[in-house]
Amino acid sequence: MTEAEDRYEREQGFHDQAFETHSRDSTGRFYTVLAPAETAFWQAVRDAGTGARILEYGCGQGGRLFQLAPYAASLAAIDLSPIGVQQARKEAEERGIKADIRVMNAEALEFDDGTFDLIVGNGILHHLDLERAFREIRRVLVPGGRAFFMEPLGHNPMVNLYRRMTPKLRTPDEHPLLMADFALAERNFERVEVKMSVLTSLLALPFSGSKHFDKLLSRLTAVDDSLFQRSALARRHAWYATIELVRA
Repeated sequence: MTEAEDRYEREQGFHDQAFETHSRDSTGRFYTVLAPAETAFWQAVRDAGTGARILEYGCGQGGRLFQLAPYAASLAAIDLSPIGVQQARKEAEERGIKADIRVMNAEALEFDDGTFDLIVGNGILHHLDLERAFREIRRVLVPGGRAFFMEPLGHNPMVNLYRRMTPKLRTPDEHPLLMADFALAERNFERVEVKMSVLTSLLALPFSGSKHFDKLLSRLTAVDDSLFQRSALARRHAWYATIELVRA
């Protein structure tokens, strides 16, 4: 077995177990500070996805992409986890949504060149060999096609400390993105747009679920946006990034 095959097996086993046992459900409150970024992300996806052939890249158990069904020309989704795909198919069936959902390696897509207008992924790229992933994403996009991703970043020391303290919540092979990974993206796509999210807004976490949370998060998000506009150091230490890749 090759090193890549070992990695695929570890990733599949981890996510099969996570989807079957819902072992990551307890971490949900830590992601509440991402709400403004997620709202903007999915609005951008909806705007780009109207009338588009869409692929969800790393669909897990299924999710918000299904909300695009009324606007999309077609929906497809892939994941390395058979358990995740089974659950995503069940959700699509229960919602009455027609979608081509398959178990597939994101680094070796089984679609023809130029199959999709739009590719969407949330928390998937940092599990992959990016050179292979970017090559495949570009290949299956039509000229002018776009890909949107939300991904964690790997420069913030406090976030990295939390990661080291909770190794069972993540796979041994995942690698939150670094600035060098955006340079790699720029070598594979004609346009790369990156928007950072969450720095001071991490301070809102202790108030998640309280009546003050939404107002505090809104104010801290505004502070973050101002910092990201002014400071490369602030952008480097953001927790998450929204990434748009465009193939000319």
